[in-house]
Formats: sequence, structure tokens, C-alpha cells
Amino acid sequence: MEIVLETSIYIFIIGFYTILLLVLLYKLAKDNFSVPYLTLIPLFGILGGIFAILHMSDILPSFLYLDTIILALELIFWGFQFFFLYLFLEYLSTPRPHNMRMLCAFGLFLLQIFSHLLIIWFELISSSKSDNIWLLADIGYNNLAFFSLIFGIYTYYKVYHDTREKRAAGFIIGLSLAFIGFIFHSLVDYIGFFSTLPEFLEEIGFLGDILPMFGLFVFIATYLYDLNYIYRLHGDHLLLLVTYKNGLAIHSIEFECGSNIKIEENFFSGFISSLSFVFDKVLKSKYPLESISSKDETIMIRSGKKILVIFLTRNPTSILMKAMDKYIQFFEERFCNELEREELEISKFRSAKDLIKPIFPFLKVRETQEIPFL
Repeated sequence: MEIVLETSIYIFIIGFYTILLLVLLYKLAKDNFSVPYLTLIPLFGILGGIFAILHMSDILPSFLYLDTIILALELIFWGFQFFFLYLFLEYLSTPRPHNMRMLCAFGLFLLQIFSHLLIIWFELISSSKSDNIWLLADIGYNNLAFFSLIFGIYTYYKVYHDTREKRAAGFIIGLSLAFIGFIFHSLVDYIGFFSTLPEFLEEIGFLGDILPMFGLFVFIATYLYDLNYIYRLHGDHLLLLVTYKNGLAIHSIEFECGSNIKIEENFFSGFISSLSFVFDKVLKSKYPLESISSKDETIMIRSGKKILVIFLTRNPTSILMKAMDKYIQFFEERFCNELEREELEISKFRSAKDLIKPIFPFLKVRETQEIPFL
């Protein structure tokens, strides 16, 4: 009866995961978004769920080693889920992966993968027992999940703390459910390895498999309401400034944030232009200046054929960098004639404000009275 219940729950969750993946792919294609890490989470969840059902059922022939191999493959797919969750969170949080976090996550991921592959090898080829390797596999798998989930809860707690948006609480709830599930999973693994499992853990141990799947389902489903929220950036993003490469500012946008800082655009753009000139002409750098940063502020700079786009932020991310590149492309295409004759009248570029919502859907423009630069 218990096996039938667990199998039914897995079938139910796999069905919802499949629907979730199809809806996610449809919305991503419709809105021209690309979020590979997030998309791979439900895909590997479906694969893991299929192998979980095979492991619990009598569908396949009962060879001595087949049951162990299926279980190892099931856990490999679950491990991919949590590694891609970590990569997705890293992608949202920083312009480049944090070295220590990446080393820790990748190390646990490799430990889990190689341990399970060794288990399969021992079952198929060697007559040696693989019991001790299961402990290494559990350490890699469980701690990779804990690492990714704690990182995710911390990330979305910062979003909720800064914005008080209810959707961030939905992400926290989903990840917390998965975290609780892995507490059960770890207790079953470690206590079961070293001694006999208590009866109550045997009865509720399946929650260690079900809750992580359900928690990740809640996490991804929360995004489907508004895919723009995938790119929601926590922290202050102050100003976007467009200048000619000689430093003359032609367009600027201020964003809603917690800071109230007034920036003199022409002085600011002239300073950035001078630094770019030093790197390009004096130091003969092969690469353009891309960022200037202190501990709490970053100036991001992207260069086009005719213009520089400068972004002042307290939370630089790779998403922001890619959006800036896209903004340059659209800006230079829309205003190619004005840029060719080096137009200085800023009213000619006022319609560039329309580019913000499709390219920077995660930012809110501050409504201020426009003041000419010149």
C-alpha cells in the first residue's frame, strides 16, 4: 500500500512537472527569453521521477544489480537538478560566478556523480561491494542540495527584505519545503548507513524524496505568473546613461531605488569617457573598459559603434551586462541617422525610453522632470 501511494505521488508530480516544463518553454519562446538553467531543473526532475517509479515498481526484470543501478541513475538526475538550481541562482546574483561557491558546488556535484558511477561500475563489472561508496554519494548529493537551497533561500530573502514583494516569499516557501525534505532524506541515509532506522523514519522517509520535488515545483511555478520576474534584480540600480564616445551625454534614465543620489550627467559621462580614452589610446588596451567598482558601487560600461552605455548599480550581474549589450544594439538601430550626424538635441532621443521595458523588464523608471544636458 505504501509503495502504491509513493508511486502515485511520483506520477502526479511528474505530470505536473511535465505541464510546468511545457508551459515554461512556451512562455520563454513567446517572450523571447532564454533561461537554460531554470528550464533544465524540471527536465531532470522528470527524468529522476521516472527512474524513481522504475525503482519502486516491478516493471523491469529483477536482476540482482538492476535495482541498484536504477537507484544510482535516479539520484544522478536529482543531483543535476540541484546543480542547475545553483547555477541559476549564481547567474541571477553576480556578473561572474563566485569562485569559492562554484568550487564548493562543483566539488560536491562531482563527488556525487563519480560515486554513483562507481557504484554502477561495481555492480556491472566488479564483484566488490559498493556499500562504502554509497556514503560518499550521499555526502555529495545531500550537501549539494543543502548548499544550493541555503544559497537560494538567502538570495530570495534579500529580495524580500529589499522589496517586500510577496512573490519572493513564494520562492522562499518552495525552497524551504525542499530543504525540509532533505533533512528527512539525510536522516534516513546517514542513520540507515550506520545503524538500524527507527520505525517512524521508515514510515515518513519517503517525504525526503517527495518534498524536494514538490518544493522545486512551487519554486518554478511561481515564476510562470510573470517571466519578467526571472530577471528581478535586488539592490539599488541608479542610472542608465547614453553618451557619444567623446563624453557628450544624449540620454539618461533614472530608476526607482532606495537611494536619493543626484548625478551630474555631463560631468559623470566626461569622466568615464576620459578613462576609456586612457585605456584605449594611452595604454593601448586590446579590450574596452567594462567596469569601475568600489565595495558597494559599480559603474558598468558597454561600448557600441557610436555610443557608450553606462550603468550605475549596486548589484552588477551577467543579466544586466547582456541587457546593456542588447540596449546598445536597439539604440543604434533606432537612432542610426541621428548618431551618424552626431545629433546633440536630447529630445531627438526621448523615445529611447520605450526600450527600457522590453530590455530591462526588471527595473522601474523613476518619473522625473527631464532636464537638458546642454
